[in-house]
Amino acid sequence: MKKFVIALAIALTSNVVFAEELYCTVSVNMDTVAEVQFKVEPKTKTAYVIADDFSFYINNKGAGKFELEIFNLEGPSRSYAEGYLRTTEDTLSWTLWTRDYLLETRCVLAQ
Repeated sequence: MKKFVIALAIALTSNVVFAEELYCTVSVNMDTVAEVQFKVEPKTKTAYVIADDFSFYINNKGAGKFELEIFNLEGPSRSYAEGYLRTTEDTLSWTLWTRDYLLETRCVLAQ
């Protein structure tokens, strides 16, 4: 019985998922237009910037997996980027590059 209680306690604590604190930037033509730091709860989508007719969202899928969603308000269209942010060296980014327009967003775990 004691082994069962210990195993149950380990299982319950290992499944606890915490909000992740992120730091994201948005730049237009290589000029930073937004820098934000915020928390993203597990299994939620959070808006973090609206800039140049684009809305930027990040979805915390859990276990360090994140998805960027960029919604073009004029388009209308959506773009996605997906990846893992598990250490402070990991980066999740998305870029739109046309002949005369460069739009980028980059997110990392906040330090």
